[in-house]
Amino acid sequence: MKRLSLITLLTLMMTMVGLQGSAQSNNPESVVLRVCEFSINVKSQILVVEPDGQVNKLLLKKVTSSNYEETMMDNALVLQKEINKWRRQGFEISGMTSSMESGNRYKLIILTK
Repeated sequence: MKRLSLITLLTLMMTMVGLQGSAQSNNPESVVLRVCEFSINVKSQILVVEPDGQVNKLLLKKVTSSNYEETMMDNALVLQKEINKWRRQGFEISGMTSSMESGNRYKLIILTK
């Protein structure tokens, strides 16, 4: 009788572990890049939300009328490097949106694996 209950318990545990593994594969990992470019005296930045929930901040150069072209190119390179970093880890862009409000530009990029 003890042996039968141990076998039943072991079978149940193995089933639960198997179900947990398949549930995780149905929930893709995601990375969120939130680009905030401000026209006022606030630092423009990229907020990176990693799959584990950790948030990192990448500072961007402030865009002014005198340095618009050069700074926009530099900031675009920072964003490209961050996207490429995650793509090398197997993430792909699954969604993107952008908006502009009161001269401030916002972009949201979602990468999933």
